[in-house]
Amino acid sequence: MHNISSYACRARPSGRLSEHGKANVLDIKGFTLANGLFISVLKDWHGGQKGAFLKTIHQKACGPFKTVLGPNANAAHRDHFHLDMAVYRSGTYCR
Repeated sequence: MHNISSYACRARPSGRLSEHGKANVLDIKGFTLANGLFISVLKDWHGGQKGAFLKTIHQKACGPFKTVLGPNANAAHRDHFHLDMAVYRSGTYCR
């Protein structure tokens, strides 16, 4: 698992402290498998077996993590998965 960020003291546009500011996040850009194969969220999300693997990871993260954002969420998340534990009134938020 290639984590590109977890802690960054910053506020959200609303002014509230971001989950990054609480070190409550993993931002993952890809995975290296036991055979050395690298799977990139940016390059492989839309393609073949690698894309299917990434979509499975994204789906399975929903629940254990309370917020799961990926390439379909918005342009800011096109190259990574954002996983955090923030609890929302509506429950798990996955995009």
